[in-house]
Amino acid sequence: MHSTLPQTGNSGDGEKGFERAADFEEGRMARAIEEEIVREKTLLEEKLPEELSENERKLQIKTWIERSRGFLHENEFDQALSAAEHVFQLDSGNPEASSLVDEIKQRARSQGHEESTFLQELYQQEIQTRIRRYHQEAHEKLAARQWGAARLTIEKILLLNPRDAEGRRLLQSLEKREGITRPTGSEGTPSGK
Repeated sequence: MHSTLPQTGNSGDGEKGFERAADFEEGRMARAIEEEIVREKTLLEEKLPEELSENERKLQIKTWIERSRGFLHENEFDQALSAAEHVFQLDSGNPEASSLVDEIKQRARSQGHEESTFLQELYQQEIQTRIRRYHQEAHEKLAARQWGAARLTIEKILLLNPRDAEGRRLLQSLEKREGITRPTGSEGTPSGK
């Protein structure tokens, strides 16, 4: 068997050649893997959320959460929130992303960062997303005649937004069903029972 590496009088040159070839091949392989990852991410990002398979959706959620955590680790709060927001496009009720948004907001405040317009807008979007999810849950609980669970869900809505018309209407409907009347002038907020 003939060697394809250059032969010199020094046997160390052959070993260095092998190392260079291995490094070159390792670098080529790493670039190929990186290109494949970028290609896969690009393909997934080009699809609308409803076009993704369950596995693709889970992969996207995991990727965006990891990105968000990475930005948070670097104290890049706006980028961390933006990445977390992508999760809500894939799963509007994702509890991990909701928790992550809360963590980002808390850490930004604890480090003395004033809330940017983006942070305020994203936080309001997060609240509205949660309220929409709670509206749906409340209707489901009421339809299933799970009165206590419905009340708890409605109270969550009103804690997030005491003036939420749908939440107030649901609470009034539930209280009417339960025979509870409120004093005149009540705002329809949960009572401290």
